[in-house]
Amino acid sequence: MTSRQTGQTLYAIALVGLSVALVASAVRAQSANFKARRTEIQQRAAADRKQAQLEGEVKRTKLYGLYPTPEIPLAKPVVMSAGSTASLSIVGKFSDKTTFVSYNDGVELTNAVVATNSFKATVSAAAGLLPIWGRIYAFAPVSAASAWTPAVFVGSPVTFNLAAANGWIIKLAPQSPAFAITEPGTATITYKADFFKPGATAPFETTTGPLTIEAESSPGSYTFMMSAHNPGSAAAEIEDLTKQVMALANAGKVGSPEFATVQKKMEAAQARWMKEVEAQIKDPASAQKKQDDFGCGTINVSITRGQITGSANCGRNVGSSLTLTGK
Repeated sequence: MTSRQTGQTLYAIALVGLSVALVASAVRAQSANFKARRTEIQQRAAADRKQAQLEGEVKRTKLYGLYPTPEIPLAKPVVMSAGSTASLSIVGKFSDKTTFVSYNDGVELTNAVVATNSFKATVSAAAGLLPIWGRIYAFAPVSAASAWTPAVFVGSPVTFNLAAANGWIIKLAPQSPAFAITEPGTATITYKADFFKPGATAPFETTTGPLTIEAESSPGSYTFMMSAHNPGSAAAEIEDLTKQVMALANAGKVGSPEFATVQKKMEAAQARWMKEVEAQIKDPASAQKKQDDFGCGTINVSITRGQITGSANCGRNVGSSLTLTGK
């Protein structure tokens, strides 16, 4: 991502793709240290412009011609756990006078070495850090023109227990041990939410859906995009078969006997799904009653100083915004 004084054409880094697994002990991610460091860099750059006689609108084109915005293409990020260190390398188009700064508290850079078009450092992630993208900014000398890249992803998914205001307990559990980096700046994982009534040991309803963190997501605020999941339903079977089709396609097995077998299963599941839909159409009152009595979908969660608050969007007999708490 880029920033420069108004009126300039900047080098843009495009990001595609958003939310994350939760931890109880949060480290504040929005960095006061970054703001202070950026102010320091901008003040030094202003002094350098004055000394070089490159101040003002008239000199703007010359200024950015001599000291352009750093160009940092998207690249495979460093993935690390909270409380660990790793080596970081960034390449692009920038001078050896470029200054690199971490945007996030808890993601620190040390042992920095800057060369023309190359930056290397040791990156450290604080213990207890919420899963988050570490954004690394590059500031050009004199102009202070800047670009950033989602160079680091920190964190592992965890299971969460939430207490609802109506007495329900919601258990949010990741369905894989790690986030998938689907794009530079986008990390995603599938979650399952089991809903328990007071004192029950078996869930009365289950939903599934993705949890996504993007580089520009607000730290500590997460949205689970859940939908009904019935293990024996045709919809659930289609979901599983779709994953198999994608895996075979990615493995270059389109047209293979194995692929053809999965396709036949998909056709049968789709036919069964159509019958299930027709049954719902014939008995809309039953489907509406289930929606009214449960109908829970999106779950929103925020973490502040280790305390969890949030809400679940549910049917009208439950409440459109069911209050949640946790630790």
